[in-house]
Amino acid sequence: MKQIFLVAFAPLLLTACFHEVLPDYPQHATAVTRTYFHNLGFKGMLASESTRTVSTRADMKREENEFKFTGFIMGHLVSARDGAVIWRADKNKQWRLDPKAKTYVECPLLGCPPSQTPRPERPEAPQRQEPPKKPTCPLTLAKNKLSVEATGESREINGFKTKRYKVSWDVVLQDKSKKKDTSLVTVDIWTTPEDNPRMEAVRSVEREFEQKVREKAPDRSGVGKVIPPEAMQIITAQFLAGLSSDQRSTLTSAAQELSKIHGRAVSTHLEWNLGGDACQTEAQAAPKEKAGFDIFHPISSAIGSAAESKAAEMSDKPVFAFDEELQQMDVAPASDGLFVPPPSYKLAAAR
Repeated sequence: MKQIFLVAFAPLLLTACFHEVLPDYPQHATAVTRTYFHNLGFKGMLASESTRTVSTRADMKREENEFKFTGFIMGHLVSARDGAVIWRADKNKQWRLDPKAKTYVECPLLGCPPSQTPRPERPEAPQRQEPPKKPTCPLTLAKNKLSVEATGESREINGFKTKRYKVSWDVVLQDKSKKKDTSLVTVDIWTTPEDNPRMEAVRSVEREFEQKVREKAPDRSGVGKVIPPEAMQIITAQFLAGLSSDQRSTLTSAAQELSKIHGRAVSTHLEWNLGGDACQTEAQAAPKEKAGFDIFHPISSAIGSAAESKAAEMSDKPVFAFDEELQQMDVAPASDGLFVPPPSYKLAAAR
């Protein structure tokens, strides 16, 4: 099996924001969407929790995220960094807040331009046109089956009336030696009707803002309709990396089955089971002797020991699990102070 890379989790390393708002700001109607994420980690490692809150008006928007690692090792080694971003279409400005430093950066609405600081000139190397490298171990798709079941169950989640769907995505990849990697992703998803009045009110405000800044919310299509982007990135990095972009596109488009799912997801629980030996040599497949404790690298040794212990504990469990839950989506009064840098913050130079 392929090794986990921290870069695959980069989008999950979100910032946390505890906004400082003075009590004398007036309040006005604001569209608020709050979503909770629980990443149980790949093979139990790099588990985390995060909450994203987006507050939107017709000409202004604020996004803040709270993030923390929940595992023992990473929870002690990596601390969350606070922050928030404010877009003001009415002022053609963007502010990035750093609550820890009590500073903010001011940019044009669509972001700061690249630094104008001249870089030292380097002699340019002659350009050589090299043919694209072929994968060292090409994989073929032996099985790709996606099924959706409408269970008929219903329940209320955070004030939303929802219906349950069960999704199963079974994929088998095969190398030239007929060795296989098998993947089974199951998704338990509860949706609420798209015409829910609370959601329609929020989307109406968000569309007004998008028109002001000439942007559009990304569309989730194919299996991305039911698999959160953060989870899909892990699956792609750890299982589908050996495929070409065209193969991945074909693999993840399943419109016919997914058309059975109606409504907007309120609660999603994903589990991924993975196994196989595709592209492994005999040397790689053979068990390796455990290295002794490295006195010169105690942290690395501690992490390695923790990883081995966690891997053994997770041996009969899914290699990855992920939860996403819509906690709030409605229009309610909110302070104008959310959309300006706090008076105690100092302006910092953009980098």
